[in-house]
Amino acid sequence: MKSFLAGAPVIKMGLSEDLTITKGKQKGYNKVQMDDCSFHPSIDLKEFDNNRVLGIKPTEGELVVMTYHIGGENLINLPFRLTHRIEFSSTRNLELHLKLRCELAPSAHAVNVGLKIHVPRETGRITQQFSCPGQSAILKQEEKCMLWQIKRIEGGSEAASRFMLISQDKKLLNSEEVGPATLDFELSNHVCSGLQVRFLRVFEREHSYLPQRWIRYITVPDNYLFKLTTTE
Repeated sequence: MKSFLAGAPVIKMGLSEDLTITKGKQKGYNKVQMDDCSFHPSIDLKEFDNNRVLGIKPTEGELVVMTYHIGGENLINLPFRLTHRIEFSSTRNLELHLKLRCELAPSAHAVNVGLKIHVPRETGRITQQFSCPGQSAILKQEEKCMLWQIKRIEGGSEAASRFMLISQDKKLLNSEEVGPATLDFELSNHVCSGLQVRFLRVFEREHSYLPQRWIRYITVPDNYLFKLTTTE
């Protein structure tokens, strides 16, 4: 939360009513489920257990209100799925086919999508073909990786590409050296956990101004990894 409110306001934040904290117990049927969560020490939790409402007395600036963990049986639907195929195109070069599907709802989208793929150390250059505009790729020789970039991808759509990894000095490329691949992105209007803010109310007795409230849903990855295998 970022606050620029004057005085000493109290903010009531209502979260999803069907939020369940399992704490290692058997998974239920609620839409939003978490293994565990923690809150900033200043957060008032009196109404949280019964009504999923947080009491916040923010200082000016940024505050991490809540952190949570989802895993095991509560694993969420991941926002991207990658399919791939690695083949030898000649006695030494490799052909890499990639298809990245965005599993979000049509109302959401991802921007600044980048797939970083480790390539064989003998790779000298690459060629590429893309399924649609807004894509690019570069070979980073010093890092021995290739970066496939997509400016924007809509929920429910996919981007495809075909790369030729060309050997330098006519040396054989080792297909086992392709991958892993790491994905970077920014999701707008989407939270993977399904957690929603129902309301955001500001109470301030000393000031009569009408505060502006803006709720933005955004997701960025910390470590989103794909393992690539060679086609037999």
